[in-house]
Amino acid sequence: MKNKNLQSEQLEYHEGSDTWSPKKDFLIGKIDFQYNENQSLGEPLIVIDGIEISWDEFAKTILIHEGFYFRLKFIDPADILSLDNNDETDSTFKSVAATSQLH
Repeated sequence: MKNKNLQSEQLEYHEGSDTWSPKKDFLIGKIDFQYNENQSLGEPLIVIDGIEISWDEFAKTILIHEGFYFRLKFIDPADILSLDNNDETDSTFKSVAATSQLH
């Protein structure tokens, strides 16, 4: 697994299971992609605090919440400044985006 020695405010790495787990009940990141060997689009790549997580690794990351309900919110980069500061997820997202941890 790549990047396992990086520090993250949102994720914690577990050596024994070779997986990441969320530190809170929400994650903020960016959807990217990785090329396959033919230089065509491969699978999605999730970037959280600068840590690149494959689609399969991300599935393992969220399995800690098996049986839970979830809310998935997509935010256009152009809309970051208009987010609600009273919402913990939105205010955290603004903070993460401001420090460029999503790139």
